[in-house]
Amino acid sequence: MDTPEIDCYPLPSFFGMPKRKRIVKRKFVIIETVEKSVAKFGYYPQLDGLRALAFLLVFSNHLKPFPLAGESHSPVWVFLQSLMGWGWLGVQIFFTLSGFLITALLLQERSGSAKIDLPAFFIRRALRIWPLYYFMILINFLILPLVFSHGSLGFGGPVWSAMCQTYLLPFLGFVGNFWMPEHHGVKLPLSLVILWSVCVEEQFYLIGGFTLARFKTFRALGQLLVLIVILAAFIRAGLYFLSRDNGAFYFHTLAQMDTLAVGAIIALLRHLGKLPEALMSRYGAILFCLPVIYYAFLALAVPNVGVNHPSQILVFTGNAFFSGCFLLSLLYWRPASRWFSLPWLANLGRSTYAMYLTHLFAVVAAESLLANRLAGLGALGGWLAHALTALLLTVLFAFISWHGIEKWFQRLRTSFVR
Repeated sequence: MDTPEIDCYPLPSFFGMPKRKRIVKRKFVIIETVEKSVAKFGYYPQLDGLRALAFLLVFSNHLKPFPLAGESHSPVWVFLQSLMGWGWLGVQIFFTLSGFLITALLLQERSGSAKIDLPAFFIRRALRIWPLYYFMILINFLILPLVFSHGSLGFGGPVWSAMCQTYLLPFLGFVGNFWMPEHHGVKLPLSLVILWSVCVEEQFYLIGGFTLARFKTFRALGQLLVLIVILAAFIRAGLYFLSRDNGAFYFHTLAQMDTLAVGAIIALLRHLGKLPEALMSRYGAILFCLPVIYYAFLALAVPNVGVNHPSQILVFTGNAFFSGCFLLSLLYWRPASRWFSLPWLANLGRSTYAMYLTHLFAVVAAESLLANRLAGLGALGGWLAHALTALLLTVLFAFISWHGIEKWFQRLRTSFVR
């Protein structure tokens, strides 16, 4: 999803080197400004790799299920299909990463200048999020109705009319996620539904920025974050038992805040030096294995991920906790850090915001391009070809998005990096 403040370019290591002007290739845009930002806030290439993993989980969740007929019907394929069903957990990883990175940046700014420049922070966030977000709204409300002009999604059709009446204004104001549980009867294109998580993050930037700027002590801030983690589970329970529907809390910001709060807690403890590097490194392998075991357990124990059951209230709490474990292992355990810092994975992670918002178009486009052309590959071969084509199209769409829309706003954003 979103890549906070430091993003978009593979940067060489400048730490410990004398400052001097460097001649670099054009791909290192405004490198001196970015270098100052990296030196000040820190750059974590392994977290770009984790962001790539989170996207691939979400991407797999939106693919067609594995074909389980004939030779593919084996426990391994059944497990992989179930794991893909749980791919939406990638959204929780995104939230935890955002909570960590944004909090770390704001804490560093506050410790360096005794205050946070909130206008500059909000402008940086807006220049990062708004251009592509509003372009996606334009696609859903104006361009898709032109493409499907004779269907229910066309201008004046029942779906388009319901979308405009119910969701246009809320999504324009980044609060569309609050309308999602209340209007299940309104059918929406998935390319619009997926914007709910961007709304949650934008609300977090607003609330988190003001909170970190106003809190007098780190102890009080830490207590608030712990309280949020606890309250989120109770809020989910209340929303579920009022409606008997998991959707009532899945899209709700307050019910998702524990994942963001866990990331913020890790950033706060790291900022205060409460996470001894030697100790965390010693237990890094355990921290890495715990979420892997947890996700595997979910895939084995609950293969029907769509089941509407109150146990998912605590599953979300587990998502927050184990996403935090994953994050800690990448920050302190050298093997995991090296694995997730691989150039191809880190480079993929830097484009996940555009990939996240456009991958559903790629999935549909790949299906149209390959229709009736893969009969000779068999069911599983056809599925793999579709998945690979959709992924390549997603990367292409992200490339077009960067050069056509985002790049121009990123150049403006560097003016607000102090």
